[in-house]
Amino acid sequence: MLSYTIKRLIQGLITVWFIATVTFVAMHSVPGDPLSGAKAMSAEIRENLEKKYGLNKPVTEQYLIYMGNLARGDLGISFTQKNREVNHIIREHFPVSATLGIMAVVFAA
Repeated sequence: MLSYTIKRLIQGLITVWFIATVTFVAMHSVPGDPLSGAKAMSAEIRENLEKKYGLNKPVTEQYLIYMGNLARGDLGISFTQKNREVNHIIREHFPVSATLGIMAVVFAA
């Protein structure tokens, strides 16, 4: 039973790694960046934002930072909601999602 549990945990970790990697590659494959849709800004402001979010670093370094943060459970700061961490946004909306999921399971059963 223990070997089965360990095997399933390893498979889960590989799945999470694969999905995170595919998402990272897909986001870097599309043209533009998270700052391109923002309001008109000066070059200095854009440079400061790129430095703050690490967008000025090489893609391989960005990937390593992304995976390291993901391993620690740090999903970073939201690009769309000012001064809010993604972890806080998920924590805030989790009870609604959990309730909906439980109700779906009960309804399906």
